Amino acid sequence: MPLTEADLELRRKTVGASDVAAIMGLDPWAGPADVWLEKTGRTLPGPTTMAMNIGTVFESGLLMFAEQELGPLLRGRRYEAAGGLPLAANFDAEVEADGQPVEAKFSTIFTPDVWGEPGTDQVPERVNLQGHAQIICKDPNLPMFHVPHHDPYKGLVMYHVQKNDQICEVIALAVIKFWALVRSDTKPDAVPHLETLKRVRRTPGKACGVEPDLVEAYLDYHEAYKAAERQRDMARAALQFAMGDAELGLAGPAGEVTLFEQPNNRIDVSRLRDEQPEIAEEYTKKSTTRVLRHRKPK
Repeated sequence: MPLTEADLELRRKTVGASDVAAIMGLDPWAGPADVWLEKTGRTLPGPTTMAMNIGTVFESGLLMFAEQELGPLLRGRRYEAAGGLPLAANFDAEVEADGQPVEAKFSTIFTPDVWGEPGTDQVPERVNLQGHAQIICKDPNLPMFHVPHHDPYKGLVMYHVQKNDQICEVIALAVIKFWALVRSDTKPDAVPHLETLKRVRRTPGKACGVEPDLVEAYLDYHEAYKAAERQRDMARAALQFAMGDAELGLAGPAGEVTLFEQPNNRIDVSRLRDEQPEIAEEYTKKSTTRVLRHRKPK
């Protein structure tokens, strides 16, 4: 379910269940510094990604699938942890009969998570932490949570994870420690992702001091990156030169490489050919990219 502006503002006031893996350094897409920037109001809202859209579209179907096994579900509820713990959870759903959390997950062939056998508790670490955080927020006495999952190879499958009291304790301690950094406006000892830094609110004309070592490290790596790019381009040129006028290069144990022209048109060139053929021809000439593709040996 998409979050509204009000939902986003509410999320800034607590650690969310989906933030737990990130603040513990166990989320491949975000870390504690990314969450800290968000909770301290330093970032603009992020764009809705294709993965988020896909997850939203398929969530209803996954929850309908879960109802076949778990019974009727209550959808879209929010809970906050008791005892002043700054932790909250927006549920995809919960089992109407007993309140156990249900967290729908959609994976593609590009998703880096590793899932175990369906019907077990072998879910990715970040999903395990999110489900336990939901239990903390709803009712620490709940015995388990459930994860209906779309697997690109296995289809619709279910996982059932028993509550682990130790995991709940670790989450609570991590949330308390992280929220102390938020309240004291102290940066975590971590580096955020560049995509998050693109959304940081900047003050026009503001200057600040930075450690010379940080600048020197950046310049060193930048030069090394440019040198590596030059070496890559030279290696590619040598490879293409060796291929002569061939499109396919056979390299035995190193596999094969294919060289082909790929159109890179961003306008309707076919329509232009009818109405403005000279412009279309000129644009098409400048809009092809020569692609070199490698295939490993079978």
